[in-house]
Amino acid sequence: MLKLSKKQDYALVLMSKLSNSSHPISLNVVAGEANLPLSILRQLANKLRQAGLISSKEGVGGGYWVAVDPKTISFAQIITAVDGPIALTDCASCQNKGCQTSPQVRKINAEIIEKLHSIKLDKLD
Repeated sequence: MLKLSKKQDYALVLMSKLSNSSHPISLNVVAGEANLPLSILRQLANKLRQAGLISSKEGVGGGYWVAVDPKTISFAQIITAVDGPIALTDCASCQNKGCQTSPQVRKINAEIIEKLHSIKLDKLD
């Protein structure tokens, strides 16, 4: 079964919540509304902020918000921000000339990445 990791799923939920708000949201609010662990959301928010996908402000009136237009943020960007490069298997990046499956796996991997790049955050609802 091919599926997103919990971290990737949580990151997509977090990004969706932030993109649907007209003001900064605290991670406590997101954790409560989505029933997600606050400690994991903090880790994810840090990675998403480092990737330039979200911004934050501390203090009264602070919180998190999407830093760029949600129409330009792809699922692939979110997943890569959280877990690094997308690879179906280790074989997807194999450069062994004698490998019999590597070319097919690389093709499938490229198609999955292309599809993930085509799905934008604004379409998550």
